[in-house]
Amino acid sequence: MSGKITTKIHDAFSAEGKAAVKKLGFDTHGLVVRNGDGSVAHKEDGHNFKQTDIEGWIKKAM
Repeated sequence: MSGKITTKIHDAFSAEGKAAVKKLGFDTHGLVVRNGDGSVAHKEDGHNFKQTDIEGWIKKAM
């Protein structure tokens, strides 16, 4: 593990984004933290979470 974090922002309203939203089970959008192998470590629907929540989910994934 390198300790490197990569972020990606996707348009939830593009064709690709809509497919991802559906596959992940979100209503319209959300946040996904993935493990180093690309598997989902945590997902949170919407945007009602805090920076400390995100930091905790990232630390658990590392």
